[in-house]
Formats: sequence, structure tokens, C-alpha cells
Amino acid sequence: MIAAGAVVLIAWVLGPFLTGLPMPAIAGVLVLVGIGMIQGHPLRPFRIEGAVLASVAFFVASVSKVELTISQDGDQERIEVGGNLFYASLDRLAKHLRGDPSAHTILDLRCVPYCDAAARDMIQNLQKERLRHGGKLDIA
Repeated sequence: MIAAGAVVLIAWVLGPFLTGLPMPAIAGVLVLVGIGMIQGHPLRPFRIEGAVLASVAFFVASVSKVELTISQDGDQERIEVGGNLFYASLDRLAKHLRGDPSAHTILDLRCVPYCDAAARDMIQNLQKERLRHGGKLDIA
């Protein structure tokens, strides 16, 4: 708290003089002040690491959920995908698409905000596999 108060006081008093400093220099000072505030209590770094790991775990859990809406139109299957397609979210979609390699499926990706290289590779490989077995996988 004392360090934060000192930073506010220094910024208020020296503010007019600091406006001429380049932004990277100010950012460096802020990083050093932040690091200085973290040091002091031996458990604080572990709490920060725990918070970072928990936030990463919650993020991965939330983005790995993919919504699949499957409908049948005659002999064509249509799969509407909602959510991010990346390596951690491909299992359910891949399992379904590999179920019948001779089927004709339209994969609707209009509601997919992000698709990584692993997802693109999987889709391309499934398209080739479907062609080999007389099926088809179209992307809408």
C-alpha cells in the first residue's frame, strides 16, 4: 500500500515532467514497481501462480465446449458448429465425422469465431478420407 501511495504521489508531483518520457520507459517503470510489490511475502508468488493456473484452466474449459446441431436433409447431413475449433475441442466433432466415411455432410462453420491449424488439418484430412470412401464433406 505504501509503494502504491508513493507511486501515485510521485506521478502527481512529477506528472508534468513525465509527459515527455517515451511510453516504453514508463511501461518498464510500472513493471518494475509491480514486481517490487509482489516480492515481500513468501506465499504471494504461489498465490499468483495459482491464480494464473486457475484462470488458464477455466479459460480452456470454457472454450473447449463446442455446440453441434445435427440435422438430416434427405441423404445429406448438416452439422452446424458453434464455438471455437482448436486442438482441445475437436474430439466430439472428429468422432462424429469419422462415423460414416461414405456419407455426404455439410459442415456449417459460420458460428465459429476461431479455428486453429489443428482443426483445419483435421477437416482437410476428413475431406480426403471421405473422398476415398465415396463420401463428401463440404464446408459452408
